[in-house]
Amino acid sequence: MGQRSLVLFGAKWCPACRAIVPRMKRLAKKHPEVVWVIVHHSKATNMDAAFSAYNINQLPTLTFFDENGRPQSSEVIEAAHSFEVAARSKLARLDFQP
Repeated sequence: MGQRSLVLFGAKWCPACRAIVPRMKRLAKKHPEVVWVIVHHSKATNMDAAFSAYNINQLPTLTFFDENGRPQSSEVIEAAHSFEVAARSKLARLDFQP
């Protein structure tokens, strides 16, 4: 079995996405039991298939994946400050202490 993960789907041209990255890095240091991943959309990396596979239609979106790599929940993040609320909520549901 793998590890649970929180994946931020974003883009470098997205101001909210860029603002979330430092917050995500801080939480990742506090919660090494979770794999934290950032997937940036760009024409150069052709990530359309990944975004389509997980029904990502808005940026930024935070998705929780279980230890088997299955998406469990997704949430569009409206602003950088709401990222921490969403991430802590997902962590709490995993029986982790945020």
